[in-house]
Amino acid sequence: MEFWIVGQLVIDIVLLFLFVYLVRTIKHRSSGNIRSSGNISDKTVDRLREVMEPVLRDAEKVAKEFESQLKTKQRTIRKLNEYLDDRTISLNLLLNRAELYIEEFQEKDKKTASKLHVVDQQKEIIALAQKGLDSEKIARQLSISVGEVELVLDLKKKFSKMGDL
Repeated sequence: MEFWIVGQLVIDIVLLFLFVYLVRTIKHRSSGNIRSSGNISDKTVDRLREVMEPVLRDAEKVAKEFESQLKTKQRTIRKLNEYLDDRTISLNLLLNRAELYIEEFQEKDKKTASKLHVVDQQKEIIALAQKGLDSEKIARQLSISVGEVELVLDLKKKFSKMGDL
């Protein structure tokens, strides 16, 4: 955005210097065309007007276009800032929820781990399986992995088969 402002200022300054240079040049060249009353001749004024009018019209068009583009970019930036603010708020809320779930899981995991010793945990797995719970429900209830539950149940089956022999 600052680039456009600086660019516009440079263009304005260049146009101003060109205008001053043109006026001085015309004045200097037409010093013989000055009437007795001290005014510049009509021909010189018309020539100056012919030269400067297109330049001034173009400068005005460029200035209006620049202003329009600047306003469009400002609206776009405002919309982007609002969108980013909304996304930041959403992300913060999600992050807070995730932190709460992590804390809750860690507390539950600590309680379960301290409650059950390995042997007690194996007995609890077998008891829950006998009640008809599947491996996933047992794992969720005891806060352990499904693989660990399946391992205990498989070992129980193998030991039961060995006992039947």
